[in-house]
Amino acid sequence: MDYLQLMNELLEKNMSELAYTSWLKLLKKIKPVWHRPTSSSGKYHNKEGGRVPTIAEHTYEMLYACTKVSRLFGIESKSVDSDLLLLAISLHDAFKYGESPELHKYTDSRHDSVAASKIDKYRDAFSSLFTSLKKQKSPATVKVHNSHPPQSNQQPPQSISQLSQSISQPSQTLESVPNPAQTTPNPLPETNNASYTDLLIETLRFHQGRWSTEAPKQGFDLHDYHPYTVFIHILDMLSANNCLKSNHK
Repeated sequence: MDYLQLMNELLEKNMSELAYTSWLKLLKKIKPVWHRPTSSSGKYHNKEGGRVPTIAEHTYEMLYACTKVSRLFGIESKSVDSDLLLLAISLHDAFKYGESPELHKYTDSRHDSVAASKIDKYRDAFSSLFTSLKKQKSPATVKVHNSHPPQSNQQPPQSISQLSQSISQPSQTLESVPNPAQTTPNPLPETNNASYTDLLIETLRFHQGRWSTEAPKQGFDLHDYHPYTVFIHILDMLSANNCLKSNHK
């Protein structure tokens, strides 16, 4: 089964046109890795019978689950929030075998840091993309729980749907998920130096949770990271432990 094709079909259906077009451009620049096993040793990511899925299959599982579950939190398809989550998932293992996968037999444990650094290198281009996405009419505005400030120097937003029009400016208003007993959300403190690009970088850099390359050796706490980063990490762990099912087998 061609899981890369399934990935693209899912992304085309759930991403905004601009985001999907941008993904296709990125895909052409990523060296072929989608057919490679998620675990080169065969010890991890095992399916029934010990089968190890390809990176494309693993990524598709996460994308499929994301489109189903994210709507429960008010993140509608083709919104800028959805675009960011789907883009982050699509890229999270794009460098699983390093920047030159044809030269590597085994997976690169630093693939999270490599992916994040790639986005940071082309920060201006991604900032321009997210600025354009934000200008598009979004189906809905997501509201997320508060979280502690991230440990990195870059401080991602608590809710990227509430950023100002210019991606390079700090967000002015943020909201949290309303308590079931409340009818209106509670405001959160302002987050300075926040941007969609910073959040994309964080989701890639720490998608492995406490096993991430740049995670602190002691005292790692998921509360220190944005809910989107935690969400993607959980999806990754669920897939790795054969707890996610998609509409294809």
